[in-house]
Amino acid sequence: QVHACVNGAKDQHSGLKSGYLRITGHEGERKLTSGAQGGNQVCFDASFSTDGSYSLYYELEDKAGNKTGESAPVVITIDAIGPEIHFTSVPASFKNRDKSVTYTGSGSDSVTGIGSARYSIDGGETWEDLELAEDGIFTITAAPYERMTIRVSMTDKAGNETLIESAPLVKVSDAS
Repeated sequence: QVHACVNGAKDQHSGLKSGYLRITGHEGERKLTSGAQGGNQVCFDASFSTDGSYSLYYELEDKAGNKTGESAPVVITIDAIGPEIHFTSVPASFKNRDKSVTYTGSGSDSVTGIGSARYSIDGGETWEDLELAEDGIFTITAAPYERMTIRVSMTDKAGNETLIESAPLVKVSDAS
């Protein structure tokens, strides 16, 4: 939900009467109207059901019927959904002789982009920064231990966080 107010210049003769807000973007186009509040302000409450960029245009009218003309666009970005994260390769088991295991995956956020990424190999007790390639691909290599799970957390530039966790590693006999 966005609450937007437009202040109009005080009309000394008739006063501000009303205005409209035209919204264009992923949800098509719509127009909201509102009466003046407090003499020189018109406010609108708009809700958005999908993330993305929207252009807002407004026009004000005074009580004498004079209009300001439609404004230049004010562009806003709505981002309420966290990044998408996927493991693409997760080891299911390890052997005593294995010195390391490698997990790969990817992360993306098409609206505002990834702001930060981190991972944990100890159930979230400690976290390390996770480096992402330009295409969002990541690789985590760690010394294995029984029941180890990898947690990956990414936060987009709007502050939305997503957390995923791998299945626990199983130790198998070196003989197999």
